[in-house]
Amino acid sequence: MSDPMNPALPPDPADGPPPAPAPTGYPPEAGAPVPQQPGYGTPYVNPSQPMAQYPAQPQQYPTQPPGAPYGYPPPQVYVYTQPAQKGFPLLSTFSVIFGAASILLSWLFPVALLASAVALILGFVARKKEPQAKGGWLTGIILAFTGLAIGVVILIVILTLGLGLSGVVNNIPTPPINQ
Repeated sequence: MSDPMNPALPPDPADGPPPAPAPTGYPPEAGAPVPQQPGYGTPYVNPSQPMAQYPAQPQQYPTQPPGAPYGYPPPQVYVYTQPAQKGFPLLSTFSVIFGAASILLSWLFPVALLASAVALILGFVARKKEPQAKGGWLTGIILAFTGLAIGVVILIVILTLGLGLSGVVNNIPTPPINQ
């Protein structure tokens, strides 16, 4: 072991490297050795072990297709195409219109019956020819059935009240009351 008080003795290698001089803020004197510190990311190499030697291999780069500019591969082009539309869903639209008309005109039974029939026919035809417009033809069919149901209920109410008011119900013979 070396004695720090006796500089005549050489430093013992078991003690490790000597401490770096304290920075003074001044550049080192000319001719003075400048300690080299490993750079960032430099791996530690133990000097007592020999470095492993690997056989040199040539760099393998992928071959470029002919016509590629400046050694870069040709650009890839992505093209988005929308599916071809078959046009405006006309049958479904008219089915919705006639279905709504059958509800709005349900108090006029013959008109509601006609509008519901047209809406149902258009809705079921549109179901076959316009499957992409499911919301339209399904709404038209539902409105047509709803308008038809409301029209039937209103017809039953009108017939019941009409017969009662016309005297059909009052013409039923009743036994005479004795006086």
